[in-house]
Amino acid sequence: MQRETMEMALNALNYSKPSGLILETPFAWGPDDSWKKNFMRLDNKDPAELITLGDENRRLRAENRKNGLVR
Repeated sequence: MQRETMEMALNALNYSKPSGLILETPFAWGPDDSWKKNFMRLDNKDPAELITLGDENRRLRAENRKNGLVR
């Protein structure tokens, strides 16, 4: 679904001429709002583990930047 959405966006950039053009994708989250309860939810992880994971992520990103890799 992400790939198809990106392809639709790139096609819109390539082929759309009128300003203000709005395209809708055929995708939907679901038939109701039940998905919202899990969206960006954190499980009951140990706060110390989350801090460790965050520190490791920042260390890897700094190492990547030093090596010329950026997002």
